Amino acid sequence: MTPNLRNSDDCVLTVRAQYNELTGWTQNTANPIVAERSVDTRIRVRHGETIVLAGLYRQTEIKQTSGVPVLSDIPVLGKLFQSERKKKETFDIIFILTTYIQR
Repeated sequence: MTPNLRNSDDCVLTVRAQYNELTGWTQNTANPIVAERSVDTRIRVRHGETIVLAGLYRQTEIKQTSGVPVLSDIPVLGKLFQSERKKKETFDIIFILTTYIQR
């Protein structure tokens, strides 16, 4: 965050909010795969004001299959011995900033 004072009661903030998340590993070199989400903005705020930054949003769907050992591996008939479960996750990061100008 970079503040620029305009006068004694307000300032302009340049804000970059960033979130990184490990999502997996590469197969050949085992290097990490990192997903990055960020928001950049310029905001004019007064002393004591609170601002809210949001938008680092992610929604995932996970499919999980389980079944009876051996029987669920049989081609075609194995589907009768399996169950599938879907799970949705929603993730949102919100930054709340309150400004105080030191005189």
